[in-house]
Amino acid sequence: MNKSTILAFLVGLSSSSYASTFVDNGGTIYEAELRVALRQTKAALRELDYVKEKDLAQCAAHQRGKLCQYLSSFSKKETRLIQKVLLKHSEVMRRKIKGVKITLTDDSIKHVRSHGPWRKVQAGADPKASSIIINQEDFVNLSPAERVMLLVHELGHLIKIKGRYVKDDDNFDGLRGRELLDGMGASVAVVGLDSGDVPFKSEATESKAYRDHWLSYSVGSLKLNKEDTKKSLVPDQLVQYGLSYRLQFLSFGLSLSYDRAQQADYASGYSTYTGIDRLKLGATYKFHPFYTRADFWGHTHILVEAGASYNKYKHVLKDNYVSREMTGNAIAPYGEISVYFPVVRGFWITGTMGMVEESFQDESTRIDLGQPSTYTSLGVSYGF
Repeated sequence: MNKSTILAFLVGLSSSSYASTFVDNGGTIYEAELRVALRQTKAALRELDYVKEKDLAQCAAHQRGKLCQYLSSFSKKETRLIQKVLLKHSEVMRRKIKGVKITLTDDSIKHVRSHGPWRKVQAGADPKASSIIINQEDFVNLSPAERVMLLVHELGHLIKIKGRYVKDDDNFDGLRGRELLDGMGASVAVVGLDSGDVPFKSEATESKAYRDHWLSYSVGSLKLNKEDTKKSLVPDQLVQYGLSYRLQFLSFGLSLSYDRAQQADYASGYSTYTGIDRLKLGATYKFHPFYTRADFWGHTHILVEAGASYNKYKHVLKDNYVSREMTGNAIAPYGEISVYFPVVRGFWITGTMGMVEESFQDESTRIDLGQPSTYTSLGVSYGF
């Protein structure tokens, strides 16, 4: 596997120029993740003081992974060049990272090449403004070590190497500028991974709130309004199960869910069964009460949902002589609020409270459900 293939698999393409339009999110879980990556990068850069030049840009015998695979793809000559440049400029990079302005954006970042068409990149750097812009979705989908690699690469665009700012297409003794900076970034990340002083965590074991797709299953109870049920044999409370899929776009999203509430009662001489099926389509809004943190509480979030529900009702009454079934359907509004607590490997524990309008009448059995009902549930979700 060549260097270009490995690099594309790792972190995509970065550049030294970027689109002029971008946004600053002003306080999000993405920025909390960025602050963690910056602390890790600073710590890894400090660790370079304790590593010999000949040990840079390569992995120790006990180290494995994509970064090691990438570093091993360089020739001995290329490795020596990366070692010398990194060691010579490590102090400059440590100073530069303290004052650099980094902006996260949800816009696409485009790089104009010296020849050929525009290409989409994950990040860009402007040496004149001493600033970096990063696509936040691409950034959070990288592992902690890959984030450090990306940040070091962009820092490399902000310092002068051999008297000039490095561009991706530049040539340094047979090594392209992009490969030189990626080699430096991978080397710093590997040094950090090998140091017990750099707080790297395993991305695979953590549940992250910025996933796009969500599957949920819940169990709870539905409470009908007692004013509606006291004159009939419909129970006040039903057991409720639910399945849902949610597509989340940053703060806003769409949800499609199916709930079933049911209850069977038996008494001397008769029995009843009540069932309510709901198909719900709603819009969601997600927010983080502790968005400044990138830990358990930072990824804990609240989801507000509202929309329309197609309700299908069924009530069966049986006694020793007759069995009667009443059915109905209606479209009604609903609203709910959920709290998501991260567990591990993409799984979450959820708690939900909601309200839905009811509409079901049958004069012969004095059923008249016309008041809102409430429901609560506990569940498990998976974000991916």
